[in-house]
Amino acid sequence: MSVSTVPMVRMGPRESRGFVLGLRIPQVVLILMGVGSLAGGLAAGSQWSVLGVAGTAAFVAMALLPVRGRQLDEYVPVLFNLIVQQWNGEDVFRGGVFREDRQGPRLRLPGTLAHLDILEFDAGGGELIGVVKDPRAGTYTAVLECRGLTFPLLDSATKARYIAGFGQMLAATCTGTTVIKRLQLLERTEPDTGESLARDYSTHGVRDGGFADQSYRQLVTSIRQVQQTHESYVVIVVSASKADREIRQAGGGEAGAAAVVYREAQRVKDGLKEAGVEVLGLCSPRGLGEVIRNAYDPATRAVRSRRGGGQGDDQGGDPGLPSGVSPAAAGPMRAENHWGHYRTDSAFHRAWWAAELPRSEVPAGFLWPLLLTTSCRRAVSLVFEPVSPQAAQRKINMRSADVISEQTIRDGMKRRTTRRARVEAQDLERREDELVSGHAMPRVIVLLSTSAPTLEELEDASHEIERLAQQASLDVVRLYGEHDQGFGAAALPLGQGLR
Repeated sequence: MSVSTVPMVRMGPRESRGFVLGLRIPQVVLILMGVGSLAGGLAAGSQWSVLGVAGTAAFVAMALLPVRGRQLDEYVPVLFNLIVQQWNGEDVFRGGVFREDRQGPRLRLPGTLAHLDILEFDAGGGELIGVVKDPRAGTYTAVLECRGLTFPLLDSATKARYIAGFGQMLAATCTGTTVIKRLQLLERTEPDTGESLARDYSTHGVRDGGFADQSYRQLVTSIRQVQQTHESYVVIVVSASKADREIRQAGGGEAGAAAVVYREAQRVKDGLKEAGVEVLGLCSPRGLGEVIRNAYDPATRAVRSRRGGGQGDDQGGDPGLPSGVSPAAAGPMRAENHWGHYRTDSAFHRAWWAAELPRSEVPAGFLWPLLLTTSCRRAVSLVFEPVSPQAAQRKINMRSADVISEQTIRDGMKRRTTRRARVEAQDLERREDELVSGHAMPRVIVLLSTSAPTLEELEDASHEIERLAQQASLDVVRLYGEHDQGFGAAALPLGQGLR
């Protein structure tokens, strides 16, 4: 009898593709400036040669010296943007009543999310869907709320079947005719107030004052504030330009675009079922507003979770407001972007991106330390950009030509071929073999974020995230100066994060 094993995955090293010999254009410019500084110092005389050597060392260090996962030259535009933000006062965002008199999106989000809006689409049967419109990128986005199984506890055969199902779903989006521009898998943890369990028992339990009733009430009370709840979302981003024909066939305009997004979300929903994911449904405008608001203001999440007593709302919450949050109130009342963190209403946030994914073979559930063992409030976001087989083959061909030309330059300069260069070449051949075998080759980025009520607790949570990321074979880098953008991409279901 054959024994089923869990499929292994290997991402390979991040490509060090550059202008020449793996160097990016800014690095080449800095090195040339260093050479020019040395030549100028030597030509000016011995008294200037020391300054020339010092200038050369400074330029070369800026070009080649890594600091906390980034080259020094990569910090220049980040620092410049932060200085410009502070100079113009754009590092502080004031929402709510302070933007009531301004024309703009109903969402009223800060920074790079300020242009987004939420549309309301009637899918029929009383089902209202929230669709995020991005007029700059020309995209429309819908969000599926999901619930999955505890993957590490499944048997090997079930794991293999679900992994194959997810691969098929992902491959179905990587075709030349796909209208999906981006897929985001977002998993967040929040301290569980026990409100959802109490509401469920209040709605469906037998409250007769008997022994069983009293036992259940005591249990519900005892677990409040001692456990975490997991929130899972799959975000489908549709390109308006790719779906132009489908949108016109659906009636055109925003209504036609929303109809196309709804159709694509249903297809993704069917694919997720094959991967063992239970889809709870598409987020409504108020549901999506609550997801966004909870990220910006987690301290008042317990109050919002009690809602559900509005007219026509059968969620069983307190009388008054219906479930969720109006999109107009989803954004923060105040947000501040700092070099080392991002602050909104009741929390401090910090974000990371995975500069390196697992280089060696690891089990397909390699992210489980981050997903299942954290004790802090955190978000893990995987953003996929579908790439058609034709585009993937062109990319491989271009990269192969670069590898050959770089090797020719190394041979001409009598430079040693580094181990990294050899591994990248081998990984390129492996990816081409997988592409020929019918596997999808989407672009992917992994983003992380954590939130805490104080800076001291944020530091503790940050150390926990970095430790668990290392256990998950991820090399993560803090997004200094860009924590506001990192938070928006990592913690919000808006399909951000890839350019």
